[in-house]
Amino acid sequence: MRTNVQDKVAEYYSQKLSEHGATPRGVDCNLGDSQAVRFRELLRLCDNTTASLGDYGCGYGALLPVARQRGFTGTFRGYDVAMPMIDAAKSLHAADNLAQFDTVETVLAGSAYVVASGVFNVKLDTPIVEWEVYVLATIDRLYALSEVAFAFNCLTGYSDADRKRPDLYYLDPAMLFDHCVRRFGRHVQLSHDYGLYEFYDPRPTPTARNLAMKKLVIFGTGDFARVAKVYLEEDGGYRVAAFTAHEKYIAATKMLGCPIVPFEQLVHQYPPSEYAMFAAIGYSRLNHARAEVYDAAKAAGYELVRYICSKAVVWGDLTAGDNVFVFENNVIQPYATIGYDTILWSGNQIGHDAIIGNHCFLASHVAVSGHVTVEDYCFIGVNATIRDGITIGAGSVIGAGAVITKHVAPGSVMKGIPATLSPIPSHLLKAI
Repeated sequence: MRTNVQDKVAEYYSQKLSEHGATPRGVDCNLGDSQAVRFRELLRLCDNTTASLGDYGCGYGALLPVARQRGFTGTFRGYDVAMPMIDAAKSLHAADNLAQFDTVETVLAGSAYVVASGVFNVKLDTPIVEWEVYVLATIDRLYALSEVAFAFNCLTGYSDADRKRPDLYYLDPAMLFDHCVRRFGRHVQLSHDYGLYEFYDPRPTPTARNLAMKKLVIFGTGDFARVAKVYLEEDGGYRVAAFTAHEKYIAATKMLGCPIVPFEQLVHQYPPSEYAMFAAIGYSRLNHARAEVYDAAKAAGYELVRYICSKAVVWGDLTAGDNVFVFENNVIQPYATIGYDTILWSGNQIGHDAIIGNHCFLASHVAVSGHVTVEDYCFIGVNATIRDGITIGAGSVIGAGAVITKHVAPGSVMKGIPATLSPIPSHLLKAI
């Protein structure tokens, strides 16, 4: 359903088109050169010329021939709130079989790249607060509609005072940059130096996309998977396309707006050539459940991603394996190493030269002192403390709040202050 703001915008641009036709002035761009500069900047985002391109606020489709001239051969999708604009675009570009135009924004859904040129500039008589709500909501839509990256431009608040118009909207670039980093993750670029009284704000940059924006499937449908999606998308720069699990455990078809796909069918729908994976499985069966998923995913050809929260404090060059997930407020000192398929929940202290093995799970606020070794398949509970130089043998369970002052044999269960050995070995525990 269209908003009152969109109705005003549609009426305004329909009138402009009626007065000036399918020209730059018909979309309220007084100089054709400025339109060309704007298009050039927006298209910098797109480093794959065979991918689909969406134009949010496409007008009469002026971006399409520019994109084709720059070598873009993929599907072009245009959306505009003004039906006369869409009619003009369809007429002008009828010969392009890969071009689609519509007044329904879902025409852009699934586009690799989505750009928006000038859609935030003309507020008319809309109050500033209402227009800002519209702008931020539209930016969210650009994010939701794009698969790889999106970009838009705004008039800069640093424009000369004598050039400003009351019907136009001028924005503080720093404020919007801060909003986008907090909202969409740190892979944001801002350009303010391309000759117009505006700025260009793409996220992520092509370089960041190549490094971190590979589309992702999360293995798991539990709480960890739900939480991981937020971190990976908002801080890690990944786009979660789907969840997966073994078919016999799937009880729903969707979660958090994403499909849940049987792992047995995953390679056909989300091939490893296009999608990476994270196994968001907890410490079930002393981490063996997650390890089995890890092995199965690797065997199927998937890249298992590593996520280190931007709010963790990591000193030096951390060595860590794949399918590692480090939450916020972990402090990891120099020369510590983390194996593969290991989870560090929030707020742990990992001392210098510590070695955390493979397939381990550290709950929150664990203090691991310097030169400690935690061998594979261990679980360490909340608020546990491990003295410096201690080795925790493989497959051990350290209970919540336990204080470990001596080496721990493999398969042990330790509890208490100071910790004592439970007569029940770890492989017989039913709750972990």
